Amino acid sequence: MKRVLGLLAGASLSLAMGCAQSYDIRVERTIQNMLYRRDLDNNTEAPPAKSNLETLKIYLRAPKGLKGPATQFAYAVEPGKFDATDTFIATGEKPASLHILARSNAAKAPAKKAPGPQGPDQPAPTARGDFVADVLDFLKMTYSTEEFTAAKLKPVDPNAHGRKGVSYKGATVDLGDRQVMVRFHGDKNSPTQVALIFEGSKEALRALSSQIDYSLNSLVLGPKAAALYSGQDEVTGEDTDTAAPAAF
Repeated sequence: MKRVLGLLAGASLSLAMGCAQSYDIRVERTIQNMLYRRDLDNNTEAPPAKSNLETLKIYLRAPKGLKGPATQFAYAVEPGKFDATDTFIATGEKPASLHILARSNAAKAPAKKAPGPQGPDQPAPTARGDFVADVLDFLKMTYSTEEFTAAKLKPVDPNAHGRKGVSYKGATVDLGDRQVMVRFHGDKNSPTQVALIFEGSKEALRALSSQIDYSLNSLVLGPKAAALYSGQDEVTGEDTDTAAPAAF
């Protein structure tokens, strides 16, 4: 009998210790999430709701101080070439900007023909090539340089500050008075392909380096992005009303 009681007491102690350890782990994880959320809020703007980005299920927080999206894209873009064109701008002593070009890979319904004869003046639909190639062509034309080539695109992993990060491929080009950084994410098998273009003086982009890293790692595409816009917690991945850990 004493042996049985001893075994029960040992099992109860082990269970209590296991519960305590599990609770401590969850408390530590909660603290880490709270600290990351604080840093994320300090380094980025809130995601833009009711915008082209939300419609395309692109969740992104712009670097702190870059406001937008602006009512108009900063540069001329061939109509129909991309499905989203947005600009975020920071003014002041060190102005900088973020330009977003995106394309949805979702199948599109065939366009309905307008009634009546189609005359020779009817504009032809915009031809779309490879997304990366189209963005590089846009950059070459916009910044009047041939420096933006596919050969210069290299893997880029922004500082994730100890968390799981988002991988890109990109390049940085110096244009004398300013610097242009392009970061690509997604491919033909992704729900969306995105190009993030950061522009500013070297000093301005250097001052924003931490904010840019947090912004790059905030990117989410597809159904997960829709869930975040609907209120799911971006740090824990849980619904906001159930994000707090329950007691053991």
